[in-house]
Amino acid sequence: MRRPIFIGFLILATAAGSGLAQDPNVISTTGPVTTVKGSQPIKPGSGTAGRLDQNANFSPYIVPGQLVAPNGIDILNDPFDITYTTRQQPIQTSEWWTGLGLQWSGFVLGRTEGVARSGGFITEPFQIQFVDVLEPISGLPLALHGLRFWNQNTMLLRTDGKVQDNDSFSPSNNFAGRGEIAAEISPEVTVGLANVHPLGTASPSKAPWSNVKVRSYSDWGVQVSYADQGSEMTTTMASGSPFAWCERSAGNAPFTVWAGDLRDANTLTVWYNQGGAIGLTVTTYAVPYNNAKPNPFASTASYVVFADQGTWTETKASSSASMFSNAEATRVAVLAMPHNIDASNTNGLIAALQDL
Repeated sequence: MRRPIFIGFLILATAAGSGLAQDPNVISTTGPVTTVKGSQPIKPGSGTAGRLDQNANFSPYIVPGQLVAPNGIDILNDPFDITYTTRQQPIQTSEWWTGLGLQWSGFVLGRTEGVARSGGFITEPFQIQFVDVLEPISGLPLALHGLRFWNQNTMLLRTDGKVQDNDSFSPSNNFAGRGEIAAEISPEVTVGLANVHPLGTASPSKAPWSNVKVRSYSDWGVQVSYADQGSEMTTTMASGSPFAWCERSAGNAPFTVWAGDLRDANTLTVWYNQGGAIGLTVTTYAVPYNNAKPNPFASTASYVVFADQGTWTETKASSSASMFSNAEATRVAVLAMPHNIDASNTNGLIAALQDL
């Protein structure tokens, strides 16, 4: 006998039991599909909620403005700030970029350490983050601020059934993850407008939590912007696309690109800079998920940054970081170079760039 499938307007789930408990929402069934509409979470008639317990039947159901606590059971109330520029499209709750349009008080991490950043959003191949660092990298005139791109080329998976090295084997320890940038002050490849801050330099006590807004979206993509000091940068991204497009949509602040990783020396190679295009190879050091080894691990990948006009002037801080400025550019595209191009083969990288 087939189980009924319950589709919530806010969430999508398969019922854990034979029906729903007494629920103040409106429940209607048409053939094999049951929809639940209302302001309350779905309440299965039986089963146990939980995320960390392998005996749990389903994840706790929540509504916008709630989140599941780290213990995987308790529900916390922390209303979202809806950061859409217009309400011409419905609010999305299940896209890769959803957190950009539904921001909560924890949207910005690291403010007290002077390394403000959003959580990571995965577009494949990029992991993107908005960043606002308080102090500039030594030797560079501007502190890091903008949209950070990481073209991750290496991931680690722990397969010994452990979290800590002296733990006993458990088949439930089979999690996988991408890992996090080890030196969060690092730019990798960050695109922004000079002195235009996506997250702001203050620590707000109430919403809005950042300057980032969702302008519009499509099936797989999103257009986001942030404005500050009279200028605005708008970025268009799509899941699975190796390109992202950044446009100065207001003001005249010059485009700025920071590149490199500060975890170690010699992490940045600039292999091309002419005709409005920059070719970069960055070795990113990352902390692996679930204590895999080595920690940190190195992930080397190449990038190209195209400007619609003007040239890029490089200010070199060290073998680990540089900053590029282009006052004439109005649009910039960031490309993740394919991983099957040898990052140490400069001629191959240049040939690929010129073939675009």
